[in-house]
Amino acid sequence: MKRIGITLLLLMAMLGLAGPVLADSPPPATAPTTERQQALERWQNLSDAERQQLRERYQQFQTLPADEQELLRQRLQQFRQSPPEKQQQLRERFQRWQQLPAEQREQLRDTYQRFQSLPPEERQQLRQELEDLRSLPNEQRPQRRQEIRQRYFGSPAMRSGGGSRNSGGMHR
Repeated sequence: MKRIGITLLLLMAMLGLAGPVLADSPPPATAPTTERQQALERWQNLSDAERQQLRERYQQFQTLPADEQELLRQRLQQFRQSPPEKQQQLRERFQRWQQLPAEQREQLRDTYQRFQSLPPEERQQLRQELEDLRSLPNEQRPQRRQEIRQRYFGSPAMRSGGGSRNSGGMHR
């Protein structure tokens, strides 16, 4: 259910429709008329199928617990406050995510959960190692990436789909 809510929020944010839908109340009368008009025009330009899909996802959003709804509202606010370049980058990442095979998305979710379960010090150390990885020459990156995966997650080739899932926890 959480994935549906996030998908809904991102889709609506991309269309500029999420504000009125996710707000606790209608937009204030002081909101720029052009902003409301633009959102209305985007809505009117959607096909009937797209509108129906948004309505269904909004209903799914309404079934989320209040704390998850609030988290999504906060993320929407952060998105809207981001510079246009950052918003575009997020849209592109979301599109790439949607295009990934389901198995790969599941592997990435698993990796994220493993990352979240690391102690804060190890998460910070992993972040630093990944940052350092970016400074390596391209030909050295695959080997270093594999070493990092093995050290933190016990799986040398998780992204390629050939790695084993280590359910025994994190390795250091």
